[in-house]
Amino acid sequence: MTEIKKAKQTVKSKALEAKEAAQSRAKSAAEDLKSAASTAADDARAQVEAEASGVKARLADEITAVADGVSRTSERMTEDAPHTETVAAVARQLDRTADAVREADLGTIATRLSSFARRNPAAFLGGAAILGIAAGRFLKASSPEPAMQSDVQPHHIPQPAPAQLGNDSA
Repeated sequence: MTEIKKAKQTVKSKALEAKEAAQSRAKSAAEDLKSAASTAADDARAQVEAEASGVKARLADEITAVADGVSRTSERMTEDAPHTETVAAVARQLDRTADAVREADLGTIATRLSSFARRNPAAFLGGAAILGIAAGRFLKASSPEPAMQSDVQPHHIPQPAPAQLGNDSA
Protein backbone atom coordinates (compact mmCIF):
# COMPACT_ATOMS: atom_id res chain seq x y z
CA MET A 1 0.00 0.00 0.00
CA THR A 2 2.85 2.33 0.57
CA GLU A 3 3.64 2.27 -3.11
CA ILE A 4 0.07 3.29 -3.87
CA LYS A 5 0.38 6.16 -1.39
CA LYS A 6 3.69 7.13 -2.97
CA ALA A 7 2.11 6.99 -6.42
CA LYS A 8 -0.84 9.09 -5.24
CA GLN A 9 1.55 11.57 -3.66
CA THR A 10 3.60 11.72 -6.86
CA VAL A 11 0.47 12.24 -8.97
CA LYS A 12 -0.73 14.97 -6.59
CA SER A 13 2.68 16.60 -6.68
CA LYS A 14 2.84 16.46 -10.49
CA ALA A 15 -0.72 17.78 -10.76
CA LEU A 16 0.13 20.67 -8.43
CA GLU A 17 3.26 21.45 -10.45
CA ALA A 18 1.26 21.33 -13.69
CA LYS A 19 -1.41 23.60 -12.19
CA GLU A 20 1.20 26.12 -11.02
CA ALA A 21 2.97 26.01 -14.40
CA ALA A 22 -0.34 26.54 -16.22
CA GLN A 23 -1.22 29.45 -13.92
CA SER A 24 2.21 30.95 -14.47
CA ARG A 25 1.90 30.65 -18.27
CA ALA A 26 -1.62 32.09 -18.17
CA LYS A 27 -0.44 35.01 -16.04
CA SER A 28 2.50 35.59 -18.39
CA ALA A 29 0.23 35.44 -21.45
CA ALA A 30 -2.20 37.87 -19.81
CA GLU A 31 0.64 40.29 -19.08
CA ASP A 32 1.87 39.98 -22.67
CA LEU A 33 -1.63 40.67 -24.00
CA LYS A 34 -2.04 43.61 -21.65
CA SER A 35 1.29 45.04 -22.77
CA ALA A 36 0.43 44.55 -26.46
CA ALA A 37 -2.96 46.17 -25.96
CA SER A 38 -1.37 49.10 -24.16
CA THR A 39 1.17 49.54 -26.95
CA ALA A 40 -1.57 49.37 -29.60
CA ALA A 41 -3.65 51.92 -27.68
CA ASP A 42 -0.65 54.24 -27.37
CA ASP A 43 0.07 53.93 -31.09
CA ALA A 44 -3.58 54.62 -31.96
CA ARG A 45 -3.67 57.59 -29.59
CA ALA A 46 -0.52 59.03 -31.16
CA GLN A 47 -1.95 58.56 -34.65
CA VAL A 48 -5.24 60.23 -33.68
CA GLU A 49 -3.39 63.12 -32.04
CA ALA A 50 -1.23 63.60 -35.13
CA GLU A 51 -4.29 63.62 -37.39
CA ALA A 52 -6.14 65.95 -35.02
CA SER A 53 -3.17 68.32 -34.98
CA GLY A 54 -3.29 68.45 -38.76
CA VAL A 55 -7.01 69.16 -38.66
CA LYS A 56 -6.41 71.82 -36.02
CA ALA A 57 -3.82 73.53 -38.23
CA ARG A 58 -6.13 73.41 -41.26
CA LEU A 59 -8.99 74.79 -39.16
CA ALA A 60 -6.80 77.65 -37.94
CA ASP A 61 -5.77 78.39 -41.54
CA GLU A 62 -9.40 78.43 -42.65
CA ILE A 63 -10.38 80.76 -39.80
CA THR A 64 -7.50 83.03 -40.81
CA ALA A 65 -8.73 83.01 -44.41
CA VAL A 66 -12.24 83.96 -43.28
CA ALA A 67 -10.77 86.68 -41.05
CA ASP A 68 -8.80 88.04 -44.00
CA GLY A 69 -11.95 88.13 -46.12
CA VAL A 70 -13.91 89.91 -43.41
CA SER A 71 -11.03 92.34 -42.90
CA ARG A 72 -10.90 93.15 -46.64
CA THR A 73 -14.66 93.67 -46.56
CA SER A 74 -14.37 96.12 -43.68
CA GLU A 75 -11.62 98.01 -45.53
CA ARG A 76 -13.90 98.45 -48.56
CA MET A 77 -16.71 99.89 -46.44
CA THR A 78 -17.10 103.60 -46.01
CA GLU A 79 -15.68 104.82 -42.72
CA ASP A 80 -18.90 106.51 -41.66
CA ALA A 81 -21.03 103.37 -42.06
CA PRO A 82 -22.34 102.26 -38.65
CA HIS A 83 -21.37 98.62 -39.10
CA THR A 84 -17.80 99.20 -40.37
CA GLU A 85 -16.26 99.00 -36.90
CA THR A 86 -18.36 95.93 -36.03
CA VAL A 87 -17.12 94.09 -39.14
CA ALA A 88 -13.52 95.08 -38.35
CA ALA A 89 -13.98 93.85 -34.76
CA VAL A 90 -15.30 90.53 -36.06
CA ALA A 91 -12.20 90.20 -38.25
CA ARG A 92 -9.91 90.92 -35.28
CA GLN A 93 -11.77 88.37 -33.13
CA LEU A 94 -11.48 85.75 -35.88
CA ASP A 95 -7.71 86.39 -36.04
CA ARG A 96 -7.45 85.93 -32.27
CA THR A 97 -9.52 82.75 -32.50
CA ALA A 98 -7.24 81.34 -35.21
CA ASP A 99 -4.18 82.09 -33.06
CA ALA A 100 -5.83 80.45 -30.04
CA VAL A 101 -6.66 77.34 -32.08
CA ARG A 102 -3.05 77.10 -33.31
CA GLU A 103 -1.58 77.46 -29.80
CA ALA A 104 -4.02 75.47 -27.66
CA ASP A 105 -3.70 71.74 -27.10
CA LEU A 106 -6.54 69.49 -28.21
CA GLY A 107 -7.80 68.74 -24.70
CA THR A 108 -8.11 72.44 -23.89
CA ILE A 109 -9.95 73.11 -27.13
CA ALA A 110 -12.40 70.27 -26.46
CA THR A 111 -13.03 71.46 -22.90
CA ARG A 112 -13.59 75.08 -23.94
CA LEU A 113 -15.81 74.10 -26.85
CA SER A 114 -17.93 71.84 -24.66
CA SER A 115 -18.29 74.54 -22.02
CA PHE A 116 -19.23 77.16 -24.62
CA ALA A 117 -21.79 74.81 -26.21
CA ARG A 118 -23.47 74.29 -22.82
CA ARG A 119 -23.58 78.03 -22.06
CA ASN A 120 -24.58 79.21 -25.56
CA PRO A 121 -26.25 76.45 -27.56
CA ALA A 122 -27.65 78.79 -30.24
CA ALA A 123 -24.30 80.48 -30.81
CA PHE A 124 -22.58 77.09 -30.89
CA LEU A 125 -24.98 75.75 -33.52
CA GLY A 126 -24.63 78.94 -35.57
CA GLY A 127 -20.85 78.70 -35.37
CA ALA A 128 -20.98 75.04 -36.33
CA ALA A 129 -23.07 75.94 -39.37
CA ILE A 130 -20.61 78.66 -40.39
CA LEU A 131 -17.68 76.28 -39.92
CA GLY A 132 -19.51 73.66 -41.97
CA ILE A 133 -19.98 76.13 -44.79
CA ALA A 134 -16.33 77.19 -44.54
CA ALA A 135 -15.21 73.54 -44.55
CA GLY A 136 -17.36 72.87 -47.61
CA ARG A 137 -15.82 75.88 -49.32
CA PHE A 138 -12.36 74.63 -48.40
CA LEU A 139 -13.05 71.11 -49.66
CA LYS A 140 -14.58 72.40 -52.88
CA ALA A 141 -11.61 74.69 -53.48
CA SER A 142 -9.09 71.94 -52.77
CA SER A 143 -10.72 69.22 -54.88
CA PRO A 144 -9.39 68.70 -58.42
CA GLU A 145 -11.56 69.62 -61.36
CA PRO A 146 -13.31 66.60 -62.88
CA ALA A 147 -11.78 65.56 -66.18
CA MET A 148 -13.97 65.99 -69.24
CA GLN A 149 -14.46 62.84 -71.27
CA SER A 150 -13.65 63.44 -74.92
CA ASP A 151 -15.80 60.61 -76.23
CA VAL A 152 -19.03 62.07 -74.83
CA GLN A 153 -20.99 63.99 -77.44
CA PRO A 154 -23.24 66.85 -76.35
CA HIS A 155 -26.94 66.29 -76.82
CA HIS A 156 -28.17 67.84 -80.02
CA ILE A 157 -31.75 69.04 -80.22
CA PRO A 158 -32.76 69.38 -83.85
CA GLN A 159 -34.02 72.84 -84.79
CA PRO A 160 -36.53 73.36 -87.57
CA ALA A 161 -35.12 74.75 -90.77
CA PRO A 162 -35.81 78.47 -91.26
CA ALA A 163 -37.86 77.82 -94.39
CA GLN A 164 -40.33 75.67 -92.43
CA LEU A 165 -41.11 78.27 -89.77
CA GLY A 166 -43.48 80.60 -91.67
CA ASN A 167 -45.02 78.21 -94.17
CA ASP A 168 -48.34 76.92 -92.91
CA SER A 169 -50.02 75.40 -95.94
CA ALA A 170 -52.79 73.74 -94.03
